Amino acid sequence: MKVSFDFDDTLDQDGVWQYALQLIDRGVDVWVVTARLTDEEVEEEYGTVINGKMNIPFYAGNDDIYEMLEALGIPKDHIVFTSLGPKGNFFNENSDFEWHLDDAPKQLWDIRNKSSVTPISVLNPHWKEKCEDILRRADKQHYLKEWYIKDLEPYNYDYKDYGVFENPNNLAIGWLDDPNFPKGKTPPGFLKKLKKIKSVNRHKGSHTCPFCGDAEGSAIHGIKQGKITYVYPSLLRHYIKEHNYLPPQEFIDVVMSGDFIEARPNPLRRGPRKIVIKRNR
Repeated sequence: MKVSFDFDDTLDQDGVWQYALQLIDRGVDVWVVTARLTDEEVEEEYGTVINGKMNIPFYAGNDDIYEMLEALGIPKDHIVFTSLGPKGNFFNENSDFEWHLDDAPKQLWDIRNKSSVTPISVLNPHWKEKCEDILRRADKQHYLKEWYIKDLEPYNYDYKDYGVFENPNNLAIGWLDDPNFPKGKTPPGFLKKLKKIKSVNRHKGSHTCPFCGDAEGSAIHGIKQGKITYVYPSLLRHYIKEHNYLPPQEFIDVVMSGDFIEARPNPLRRGPRKIVIKRNR
């Protein structure tokens, strides 16, 4: 699936570029469609040759776009410059985008009237929920279920390659995306005990609750009993409290017993984090 973002006052804003990172992590094809001039047009309009070298004023170039896209991992061929023109023309010819997020009302109007691509205003306080709703409805093949891991199956999210959890006996708990999860009540005090367990690591981007869109999380937690390490996301408490999710009984028993080893990141190590073990008290 493909989506696109405007750059100025959209993708360059906190909260928006983090969301773009999250989408990339989930396998969405992220593009940037901006009304800026191309590099060639910038040179022609603003460039001056000094000592045989082209100089572009800092306010006129596209270096800030390239810098951010490199940081996000978006390739240069995923940038479209409409050269101050209407974006609806591009989307009319490229209708395979699910939505385009922008702050300019005229551009949004133009896209709506010239193409089948859904325009979404980043000025709408519910823009993220709108984006997620469209993606879920378009995701008929469950393409975006990469976050989902069935309870008690091996934790296989790609961030394990960072060395966060190296034991093959790591089992997943609460990595939800499908609404058909087990429901019920957890024992009194269970959520309070979960809250005390600190995170081991964080993903590159955050994950929005797929059931209400009102909570986000990016942390990984882990507790070990015997040879088994139970690995769960920071949204686990939200799933239990707000959506009545019921974790497997064996995980509940371990948490309630307090007889486990808590995984903690080693703060002295730089680069990808390894875990050290600290006894639960």
